[in-house]
Amino acid sequence: MYCENIDNYDQRNVATNFRDLNNVLPQNYISSSKYLKETKRDKFKRICENRVNKAVEKIQLLSHLSNKSQYDYDSLYVKTMLEIIKLEIKKLENSFKIKMRKV
Repeated sequence: MYCENIDNYDQRNVATNFRDLNNVLPQNYISSSKYLKETKRDKFKRICENRVNKAVEKIQLLSHLSNKSQYDYDSLYVKTMLEIIKLEIKKLENSFKIKMRKV
């Protein structure tokens, strides 16, 4: 997301000190005395996108276990696995509902 245009920068565009960074970096960055900070919303979006993609990948990997020619399993084990996942999804939903009520 932030690095998508990095190939467009050449050596002349590279900032030499912190005052020049505002001209090079996207507007959603705020420079501080020593470090660059994202806004809270941008940080949420970046981390959320990453974690959701990883969660989806892991769930897709679980579906590979349904291949009976490669794996042996019974319905009780599958039901237990799905219930655990559903329970964690429910906890996730509730954690956001509680925090959204406080706002």
